[in-house]
Amino acid sequence: MVKTEFDTWESQGLSIFYLPTYSPHLNPIEILWRFCKYKWLNKTHYKSWSTLKKAILYIFKEYGSIYTISFTNLIVKNTQVSIKLNSA
Repeated sequence: MVKTEFDTWESQGLSIFYLPTYSPHLNPIEILWRFCKYKWLNKTHYKSWSTLKKAILYIFKEYGSIYTISFTNLIVKNTQVSIKLNSA
């Protein structure tokens, strides 16, 4: 049933693609954690469990105002990378 609808969906601008079993770059919580770990936390936050916990809770509290992620831009970027890899 679904396979017979692919052409109709594509003509309406919808693209169907299969996800690999493990795809952290497409999982919002994995993306959020990557931003926390590599962009928003720094070495001083890892001095103790208490400082790390406070920093993470602060990030979660301020997420959407101080700390933001443009998931749309990430999806477009990942799609472009995927297209380049598939056409190579």
